[in-house]
Formats: sequence, C-alpha cells, structure tokens
Amino acid sequence: MLILCIVSLASAGLLTNITSYDQIADSGDQYPQFLPYKPPNLPFQPKKVLFALGDGVEDHEVYFLHQYFTDRGAAVLFGCFSKQVVISDFFKPSYILDCLDLQTVDLHAFDAVYVPGGVPSSSSLRVTGFPSRLREFWANSDASKLVAIICSGNEVLIEAEFLSILPAVVGSPASFLPLEIGFQSVFKPASNYKGLDNLYSAISYPPTDQTLPNPGKRAALVLGKNPANSLPFVVEISKMWGLNEQIPPEGKGTPLNFLNGKYNSPQFLPVTNLNQLPKIPLTPFSLNFNIAGHKNVAVAISSGASYEEVDFWNRYFLSQGAEVTFTCPSWIPPYKQGKVFLHSSPPANVLAYAQCDYGFDKDFSIFDLIIVPGGLFSTGGVLRNDPLLPSILNDHLLKGRGNLIFSGTGNELLLPSRLAMGALVSAPKENRRDLMNGGYSISMAPFSLIPTPQGTIYTFSADK
Repeated sequence: MLILCIVSLASAGLLTNITSYDQIADSGDQYPQFLPYKPPNLPFQPKKVLFALGDGVEDHEVYFLHQYFTDRGAAVLFGCFSKQVVISDFFKPSYILDCLDLQTVDLHAFDAVYVPGGVPSSSSLRVTGFPSRLREFWANSDASKLVAIICSGNEVLIEAEFLSILPAVVGSPASFLPLEIGFQSVFKPASNYKGLDNLYSAISYPPTDQTLPNPGKRAALVLGKNPANSLPFVVEISKMWGLNEQIPPEGKGTPLNFLNGKYNSPQFLPVTNLNQLPKIPLTPFSLNFNIAGHKNVAVAISSGASYEEVDFWNRYFLSQGAEVTFTCPSWIPPYKQGKVFLHSSPPANVLAYAQCDYGFDKDFSIFDLIIVPGGLFSTGGVLRNDPLLPSILNDHLLKGRGNLIFSGTGNELLLPSRLAMGALVSAPKENRRDLMNGGYSISMAPFSLIPTPQGTIYTFSADK
C-alpha cells in the first residue's frame, strides 16, 4: 500500500508556536548583504522606477533593488492591486508598503519596471492584465528604458510571451517548470535549452555578451536568477544605463541598510496564541480510517502550508508510533535555515514554524508514506513548481514503496505530478469526475480512494 502526504512540518515531528515577533524577525537569509560601491554622484537622477508587487513578494529582492536605485538618484514607487502590499520573507510577513494602483498607473511614465520574485506575488501578477501591459511597455519603449525581472518574477515573463523572440532566459527554483515549458517553444531540439537556468546568474537584452543576438529596438531587458544572485543582476542593470559597475570583493561594497532604519516602521500581522486554537480531533478519523502501521512518514512542505492540516497529520502519525520527518524544497535548508512558516486558514496569519532539514534532494526510499497537506501558498506557489517533487511522488508509486496522501489544496499536486492521470484508469467513476473538475479533488469528503497496481492514493478534503 502506498500513501503519499505532503505537508509543511518540522523534522522530528515538532512544531514551534509563534508567541512573539522575535521568532519571526530574523529569517536567516543567506543572501548578499553588500551592494556595488555607491557612486559619488547620482547617475540615475531623475529616472523613475516602478516596482510591480503582489502580497508575499520576496523582501530581499525589494530591499536590495530599492537601495540600489535610490543610492543612484532614481525615484522608486511601488505598484500593487490594492492600496497596500505585504512584503515577506518566504511567506513570513515583513512589512506593509503603500502603493499605486497597478491596474491604472501609466507604465510609460516610468523609465524602468521591476518585477521581483516571491511566488505568491508572481503567481498573482501573472493571472491579471499586468503581463500584457508589461509587454506593451517593453515593445513600445526605446532602449533607454528597462524591464528588470528576477527569480519567480520570470513567471510574469512567460505570461507576457517575451520568450517568442528571446534566445535565452534564466530561472529560479520557483519558476523552473514554467520556464522549461517556455523554452520548448524557443529551442529545438530540447538539448539546446536543457540546463540553461544554471548557466547564468543574470543576463540582459540588448546583450552585454556580444555572442547573443540583439532582439531589436525595444526596452532593455535584464533577467536575474534568484536573490542569491542579486549582485550580478544589478551589475547588468548598471551596464544597461551606462555605469558598467563591478561586483565588489566578498564582504566589501555598500552595506544593505534596511536593518538600519530605512524600513523602520514594520506593521506585522498579529500573533495568535496557538493554545487557544481548536484542534481537529483524532478519534473519529482513527475509527473511520485506520492507516496505522507506517513507520517512516515524510511530510513534504513549503511555507504557507495550512497549520491545521500539518498539525493534524503530525499528531495522528505520532500517536500511531510513526517517525515523522518534515521535508521541503532543497533550497530552504541552506537559504532559509530550514524554517517553514505555517499559515492559518484562510492564510491571514503566520501561526507556527516547522524546522525542515531534509530537502527534496535527499533519499526518499526510506519512507513508507509521504503526505502532501494543503495551504494555498505552499501548494500553489512553491510545490507545484518544484523540479524534484514530481519524480519523488512517482517513484513512490511506481516502485511500490508506500501510499500517498493528499489533503486540502495538496490535491492540486495530483495532475501536475501526473499521478492521477495514470491512476484514473482504475479509479471509480465519481472520483474521475471530481479529479478532472479543475484538476483536484477538494470537493471529496471526507476522503476518496484511487487504487493503483502499486498502492492507493488517498485524497482528503480540508473540511472538518
């Protein structure tokens, strides 16, 4: 029997309640803390730069570029789809910023438009009218203007259909799969594009690397891989605007100063006492759905997972004597010190964090059960784009290592992982209908079974 459950939890089955802001004040980012040396004059004055943001935008990519532009005299304004936007460190709310209405602001009033990453932000931007407006700005501006995109902001690049005329782009862990799909329409055969996301930390058009073709007269375009590559990203921007700056020696340059008062008015979301939250009871579940007997359970998670679901699965399998290990995308342990933040339902607050030291790049053959819990930001923002997770899930099924469990919005991983497509052959008719309705089985209550030759996929709604 094979059960897969993906959840955002901490290793050793422990969750840490957040009872003070000190617990979320330091994210543990290992991103660059120094910028290129600040020039003695203001070479970007009087340029204006618009930051296109959605809730959950990666805070480092806001701080770093904000300081870079303003240190050189450019005016920076924030744009979003409401009056304020929450910038975050991997789904941990950091600060609330006032912003212009991104639906009505005139992009041509700016010299540059910058789209940072943070998967909740880029995922929301790409399903609005903003990508088409960005493409129009890019196509109808001369090379003195600039479009800069980094990390999962590249999802907006894909949606804006820039790829049809570009020879190469770079990606990030969060945008790897959509970029790879986009590459297929540009590079033939496939071997010409495989691995391009690892070749460059930043790249620009018109190219500073003269081996790449110039795409024509339009706004300059600079693409960055991820926040760890913020320095080469801003160096490429400097070349587009005639500065030709250099990456400073390690530990040298202008210090990133957002900790010294530039953003000194944080408006954190309120802390909740977890001891006052209702718990989903274990007894009815244990009586009606006995899946005891598993010894090693993997909970695959990303920040933004549902606290209630993670807490429930954690308590249930610990009560059955199983060892629970919290697993996560492989970039979380080194870049986020393994902290995975868990949200309320709906995701209005951060309630707890789990410590994850077991990345998706490690050995999953030791587990006899994998759980994928829900949480919109976790499943829709990160897990659906992880390049390793589909193989992990399929290997567990195809090699008969255990069963799979999906709960809540974790069911969104069924079709992207191509698990349900094969399993539907033997699934009951009503399950096939629900799975194909929108691609996931959130309406199933309390649970449904999808038998396969190797094991069973269990799908649970998030309903109590």
